[in-house]
Amino acid sequence: MNKKPFPSTLKEKNRYMLIKIHSNQKISRNQLIKEIWRSAFENLGALNISESGLWLMDFNEEEQKGILRTNNKKQQEVRIMLTLINNIGNKRAFISIEKVHGTLKKSRKQLKITEKEGK
Repeated sequence: MNKKPFPSTLKEKNRYMLIKIHSNQKISRNQLIKEIWRSAFENLGALNISESGLWLMDFNEEEQKGILRTNNKKQQEVRIMLTLINNIGNKRAFISIEKVHGTLKKSRKQLKITEKEGK
């Protein structure tokens, strides 16, 4: 039996958000993941989370920047959910979206560029 891959029209189109954490204290990757999921369940619900494909791809703890993946249909809801976060791990913090890309390669390239500029 020959298995054919999905045609490109049936595949989800991902978006990669370059995010930055603004806080006086350092936030760890685990604290960020817990807070994103808590906020997502509280504000989006389980069904919308499963449809959004939400995932933290990369996170640089020194720069407090990361890449968050979602699909293009739920991108606006994920943006709203991120703006509602004001505490991460009992520390005052908020998340801003620096840029949105269509490919992970371009997002990672942008993350590396911003890291080099900061040093």
